[in-house]
Amino acid sequence: MSGPGWIGVDLDGTLAVWGVEGTPGNGFIGPPVPLMLVRVNQWLAAGRRVKIYTARANYPYQIPLIKVWLEKHGIGGLEITCSKDWDMDVLYDDRAVQVEENTGRLIGDPRCIKEKS
Repeated sequence: MSGPGWIGVDLDGTLAVWGVEGTPGNGFIGPPVPLMLVRVNQWLAAGRRVKIYTARANYPYQIPLIKVWLEKHGIGGLEITCSKDWDMDVLYDDRAVQVEENTGRLIGDPRCIKEKS
């Protein structure tokens, strides 16, 4: 990941623990996932552009809540989006299934639904 683009990091279940008390609908955001918080800080220290890529960004009332959470955990000021663009280098997300470019073949996740040939 040395490209000039940005790194997308999902919030719930990736950067913040999902499934603890509270729900996203009422604005609750779980505690940080320590390993991901370290990664984000390393990327920022290396001069990389990191964006929080979350479905919550579809709901304007969630944005200030996310900003407060990011600030509280030492990574305030990150952009928050729910949109990809040509400059995104990679996305870290707990729900993603990787697909081989231009082939549609699934890569490496045994949880993937088995497809018929």
